[in-house]
Amino acid sequence: MAVPSSPAFLILFLCFIAPLLTASSSEPPDRHETFIVHVSKSAKPAIYTTHRHWYSSIVRSVSSHPSKILYAYHRAVTGFSARLTTAQAADLLRHPAVLSVLPDDPASVDCGTQKLTTPGDLNYPSFSVVFGSDNGVVKYKRVVKNVGSSVDAVYEVRVNAPPSVEVSVSPSKLVFSEESKTASYEITFTSAALVDGGVGSTLSSFGSIEWIDGTHSVRSPIAVAWRYNSVVSSM
Repeated sequence: MAVPSSPAFLILFLCFIAPLLTASSSEPPDRHETFIVHVSKSAKPAIYTTHRHWYSSIVRSVSSHPSKILYAYHRAVTGFSARLTTAQAADLLRHPAVLSVLPDDPASVDCGTQKLTTPGDLNYPSFSVVFGSDNGVVKYKRVVKNVGSSVDAVYEVRVNAPPSVEVSVSPSKLVFSEESKTASYEITFTSAALVDGGVGSTLSSFGSIEWIDGTHSVRSPIAVAWRYNSVVSSM
């Protein structure tokens, strides 16, 4: 059958028929979100001259079209941020060099109603603890989201306490489900020894906690410092 070539038909085709053909021929892309990926610094192969090259190879392991690395972290933690789908984030947890994959959920803080005493009050995947001469106990709360492939998951905590620090986590078990995709916990750091070490003195100690479900392990590093007149003595 001959197709009319009148201007009226062409306008009808472009306005009504062509958009339908375009919509039916392509699927909407998967939704990408920003994730922060924490990796083991010692796992970097020598063949990579820069960390960014290594990070790009890690992302390529879960996607044939990897997203551009948004930012590389080298101070408090070693890792990077990238735009990933939820499935890609779950696959990254299986990479031997990856310690944790956390969504970078934007948060707004009203400075008029919120009092952030230290950077440790922010919902970061790591912990920065400072003991002074007048405080030997520090408490933080964290909210975490399950991005694993299993909707129903149970993670139990394993504590690697820094020397001279007692660490307690409550609850010690996080239960996720279709209805409960996020969970919260409180972590308490207690200095095991406080003695006068002289004004201006500083000592540090390091450890971590790990949330384990039997397959995945999500690690959060801990950095502790004693400042001013508060210094660690023998245990």
